[in-house]
Amino acid sequence: HRRAALEQDMAFWYGPHWQEIIP
Repeated sequence: HRRAALEQDMAFWYGPHWQEIIP
């Protein structure tokens, strides 16, 4: 799995605070 790429995609779609939106 490309975790770094996943985090970048999530940050792109949900914004830089996606980790707060999705627990």
